[in-house]
Amino acid sequence: MASENLVSVYAKELRERFAPLIQTGRPAALADYPESANCGDQAIWLGEKQLLSELGVTIGGSMITRREDGALVNRFTLTVPGGGTPVAYDKCHRFGPMREVELLGAGAGRVHATVGSVETALSICYDLRFPGMYRASAHEGARLFLVVSAWPRPREMPLRTLAMARAIENQAFLALCNRAGSGADGTMFCGGSCVVSPIGEVLLDLGPDENTGVAEIDVEHVTSSRKMFDVLREEIAAVD
Repeated sequence: MASENLVSVYAKELRERFAPLIQTGRPAALADYPESANCGDQAIWLGEKQLLSELGVTIGGSMITRREDGALVNRFTLTVPGGGTPVAYDKCHRFGPMREVELLGAGAGRVHATVGSVETALSICYDLRFPGMYRASAHEGARLFLVVSAWPRPREMPLRTLAMARAIENQAFLALCNRAGSGADGTMFCGGSCVVSPIGEVLLDLGPDENTGVAEIDVEHVTSSRKMFDVLREEIAAVD
């Protein structure tokens, strides 16, 4: 199928899924795809063709991509309404049991983007197990963590626990989009996509199956949480 036809197919699918969910006049919305083989292409095509600009949607997803130096990387691409330059984050923490250390290059560092007016830090899957990455982004102003992943069963509980921990410990919102269903090799993915508040409240839980949903966040909640006690300001570095 030609890329133009794919763009039309994907645009139609996303309009059908997301247009009824997005309230008229909302300044920004985010449509997120989990870590999988074709999501990044989908995001890039739709963003470059501006087919969702009428909905004011920022769209993201991750895929294996060949970097400029020839190395393969797991790249999270986030496009913006109006066809601006996509933001790209290459996964830094590679998962040893899947041979990612052998097969994939590591990302050069953390990446932030602006979603609506919200400073947002991008991450992928295994990154969730490395809290220092999220803390550094919080110190640099991130109020939303955006995570795409392909987390398999039976590790549903660690996935949710880590997502909640990264939000709570940094007093920030976290939006997780995890793959659901089965892969070509029979791997079963646990779904569990969610949005977590700065105090750990689960604002949206999409369950174990493929699903769509809407969560509205107010970044002033980050400000109010940090006014009560500011863990970023009160942190003591290098405590033994």
